Amino acid sequence: MNKNLIMAGLAAVGLVAAPRAHAFELDFAAVGNAQAVFTGATVVSHHTNAATMTFQASTLGGAQLASKGFDFQINNTIGGEAKNSRGSAIGDYALITGVYSISHVFDSTGNVNANGVHVQSGTVTTSMGAQIVVVDHGYNAALGLNAVANRAHEFKANISFDTITLVYKKAGSKITYLADGVSSMQNFNITGATYTGREEDLVALATTGASATLGWSWNTKTLLQMTALNAGVNKVSFSGNIDSPANVPDGGVTLVLLGFALSGMVLIKRQTA
Repeated sequence: MNKNLIMAGLAAVGLVAAPRAHAFELDFAAVGNAQAVFTGATVVSHHTNAATMTFQASTLGGAQLASKGFDFQINNTIGGEAKNSRGSAIGDYALITGVYSISHVFDSTGNVNANGVHVQSGTVTTSMGAQIVVVDHGYNAALGLNAVANRAHEFKANISFDTITLVYKKAGSKITYLADGVSSMQNFNITGATYTGREEDLVALATTGASATLGWSWNTKTLLQMTALNAGVNKVSFSGNIDSPANVPDGGVTLVLLGFALSGMVLIKRQTA
């Protein structure tokens, strides 16, 4: 993945921790049959409704019952707490709620049929109350989200996107998505985080906000095609990571918050129907 493209638009301010602390990365992937869902614009009663992006949680049971109701699982950390330790977020499940409307999409070339590099971008409006929720290892799935006994095991934060951008190169009928089709979604904001548990990786995230990027690979469709009037529904499986300047202290030492920052990136891969 081309880090130079992905890192465009990231913002950060200071965060200081106790000695021997280190920044970390959380890697994750969609679980079960969870998907990101893109729906094209529609006209209802002479009114045009903007295209939308939502996240569809897994509905599988059986061996994948633990993932039911969630969108993704953290499967690796770099610089975080050691795997299988009490403070590690590896194995945690998470979901993203809300509806993200996409409008005013334009192409930088002014001609979607032109050869060369295209940058397509649009405005994203986030529905009120949209959240990212991560549950730690103490979460009791049988009780469900928001149960009193689960409150100390749920990381929650408000989430919003401002803009969405897709970069690709066109040569005749061939479309090549730059940086594995990575798209920048600047100003992916996480605010008002709450977490009262003891998992150090989540404690670190709870003491920061977020300004991130989001990316995906469609292989066949552009952003304009995905959001066009009557474009229908397109679903993709996704994976990615969150690169955080938050510091995870060795031994669980308490963080000292001086600022508000987080950077992240997500790679969403096309799922074959």
